[in-house]
Amino acid sequence: MNKKKINMGLVILLVVITLIPQITFASWWNPISWFSKDEQTTDIRTLKELKAEVDELRTLVEFMQEELNIYHNSNIELLKITAKLDKKTQDIAEAVYITADAGMELEKKVNSLWSLR
Repeated sequence: MNKKKINMGLVILLVVITLIPQITFASWWNPISWFSKDEQTTDIRTLKELKAEVDELRTLVEFMQEELNIYHNSNIELLKITAKLDKKTQDIAEAVYITADAGMELEKKVNSLWSLR
């Protein structure tokens, strides 16, 4: 019976030795704060500071919208210019084909005139 008491005492001692540091150093274990009604020490910004930040963000958003509109309008202008250049390129290509056809017909006429001599 004496051995059982010693073994039980050792088990209890090991449990106590293991639990005391965990409870002592646990972040949730703060018995002093359990019953105090102190105000929280979080960072609370004033309404003026928040309004100033909102105004600053609005200004930034407006600036970004203006920049986006300028970018969008310049892209539209570039597309219009590209379309005009494509049309002009097409017109030039048609003129080259017409000129080439006319040149071939002229060459045939010249050859036929040479063959008549």
